Amino acid sequence: MSNQKYSNNKQQYQKRTPIKAHIDSLTNYPDSKLKAYASIRIYDRFCATGFRVYEDEKGLFVMCPSRKVGDNYQDTFFALNKKDREKIKDAVIKAYEEKLEQVQNDQQQGENAEQNSEVSDQSMTPSM
Repeated sequence: MSNQKYSNNKQQYQKRTPIKAHIDSLTNYPDSKLKAYASIRIYDRFCATGFRVYEDEKGLFVMCPSRKVGDNYQDTFFALNKKDREKIKDAVIKAYEEKLEQVQNDQQQGENAEQNSEVSDQSMTPSM
């Protein structure tokens, strides 16, 4: 019976998205390589926060959560193999790009609403 229970749990995990990323906040520091803070969920059972998205001349990259130990930083969360590191990186960068797109769309809709408001205000102004 326990083998069946294990088999059912395994099937449930396989149906779930293994790693989901969420952009907690975008940064707005001029001339900074730091672009965003992110968190990840693993199989909707574990959460890790403190990931950072950076951009340099080579492109986007993700730093794991870390803490300062003396003069150095030590990762407090990390994948044990390259495949899983890539999955985390890809999920975080995908979430970052989606967040940027959402922000751009929101800004564009705001500008369009503002323009429509100006047009309707002008049409309501009596002409002489």
